[in-house]
Amino acid sequence: MNFSIYYPLDEEQEIMRVNGEGKQLGAWNKGIGPVNMGKAKKEVVWLTGMKVKPWEWQVVFDQTVCAKHICYKYSIRNDAKDDTVWEREPSRYVNI
Repeated sequence: MNFSIYYPLDEEQEIMRVNGEGKQLGAWNKGIGPVNMGKAKKEVVWLTGMKVKPWEWQVVFDQTVCAKHICYKYSIRNDAKDDTVWEREPSRYVNI
């Protein structure tokens, strides 16, 4: 599964992360922590027609041991300021 989001960050030291249920998504920070995403290597054309370099992260879920619905959110981490900003909207869900 490919997690992908385009969000321009204000500061160079900020990084987009994905957090959620299960070990692969950081188990909601319970000792494992969120997963840092990386910038795409090339631009893609979004459905809006914009050319962007989204934040991406790929993971393979083992369907024999994970839930059929995975809950997750994105967050922005700034290590220099020791600050994390979480999405305000309700959690996102994906069907596996």
